[in-house]
Amino acid sequence: VAALGIQSTLPCVLYNGAVCYAFPQPCDSAKDAAARKEELFSLGIDLADAAEVCAFAAERGLLVQYYVGDHIYVRPTCDEHRDLVRRYHELTGASHTSVEEYPLTESPAKMLLMTDDPDGVLSTVREAQASGALPSGLASIRGSPPV
Repeated sequence: VAALGIQSTLPCVLYNGAVCYAFPQPCDSAKDAAARKEELFSLGIDLADAAEVCAFAAERGLLVQYYVGDHIYVRPTCDEHRDLVRRYHELTGASHTSVEEYPLTESPAKMLLMTDDPDGVLSTVREAQASGALPSGLASIRGSPPV
């Protein structure tokens, strides 16, 4: 936001539409922008739904990115998970906080199932939603990882 050099307040919709912040301008740095942002709205994922997604992912050996505020929580349990986190960091610059358990007392704005098989996982998720094994009200979106 700071690098854009815009002189008026900049609204930004984040986390696939779950959160909107207004960033007062001008700002000196990313740290300044983050410190002065104003939340316009936030539509977090229901905690029960978040717990179901985490359990579903754990049963299938998938890694979840659990977004709360400006933090991305991950629970890597194997080298493949750690590699996915490393690659995501290299791609986006995002930092992750590794945890033993996801913070299921805090509603996430977004949850991302990390995988090298996005089509297969999306199909599995949609089947689980259709059968009632996962909440049907959650949006399932295929990401675009680099090849």
